[in-house]
Amino acid sequence: MDNENVEVQNIDETTGEVLEAKEAEETSPTGLQIKEYNTVDKSSKANRLMIFNAHQNAESFSALNDTPVNIVNVMAERGSKAVTHAPCQNTYLFTDDGKVYFTQSNGIAKTVNELVNVVDGDFKANTTNGYATVKMYSTPLANGRSFKQLKLVEI
Repeated sequence: MDNENVEVQNIDETTGEVLEAKEAEETSPTGLQIKEYNTVDKSSKANRLMIFNAHQNAESFSALNDTPVNIVNVMAERGSKAVTHAPCQNTYLFTDDGKVYFTQSNGIAKTVNELVNVVDGDFKANTTNGYATVKMYSTPLANGRSFKQLKLVEI
């Protein structure tokens, strides 16, 4: 998989028009700048199938708790929360063991966006082992909620 030509474009889903960055930005109620990108190389049928299956079968990232995972690719898309319909970022994390995890957590999205910037959109070329090892940590909030983020263990 070669991701050196990762291009992030924001497209108006109604007209199909490519939007300028400032037009495409959307912010969640918590202030997260919602992003859209995909570090998976879409040139092969196998990878396109992997992306399709990620939308259908991704596991919940929160079920991992603090278990470290090795991220090899990331896909981020605009989404909306099921109950509130508030805008959010749907984040898919592809791991070295072939699993895909999904989250709508703004805290996880923020740290994943930072991680993708750190590896310049290419985990294979810009990490020691072709992946970044991360671990989720959670800070309890009021009303039984929590703020989740990633800790970078190894890059």
